[in-house]
Amino acid sequence: DYELIPCNGASPLPNPATGRDLYCGEGPDKDECPDSSYCHWSLSFAKCCPLDESNITENNTVTESSCHHTQYKCCPDGRTVASGSNFAGCPSICQCHKLGAHESTCDAVTNQCRCKPGVGGTKCDRCEPGFWGLPLIQYGNNGCV
Repeated sequence: DYELIPCNGASPLPNPATGRDLYCGEGPDKDECPDSSYCHWSLSFAKCCPLDESNITENNTVTESSCHHTQYKCCPDGRTVASGSNFAGCPSICQCHKLGAHESTCDAVTNQCRCKPGVGGTKCDRCEPGFWGLPLIQYGNNGCV
């Protein structure tokens, strides 16, 4: 499974008064992230992270500052463009199998991940009938055989 790391490895922004990481999740203790940052939210954390303007746009991944200006804003990872409301199409929602799927994003309506050849299931987590060898993908196979 894909592991989400707060701020993608960068240090979260601290609250100047307490020294604790700024919390941008739900509830009365929620902090607003400063303009030069974004809220990186997942099921296990909600941290204000510095913008990294050096990120390169490729596939569905863009710089944090530009995904915030798209219709559905950013996914919880702060860099992938959400393809629907409520983080539709985002890696944390899709949970595409890292061996069986081509990428970590999925269809915003069906949550179907884009599977490699011979691989099936919504999350691309199993071989289609008549195929085998999902674990062999990590050794160079293009899909199930």
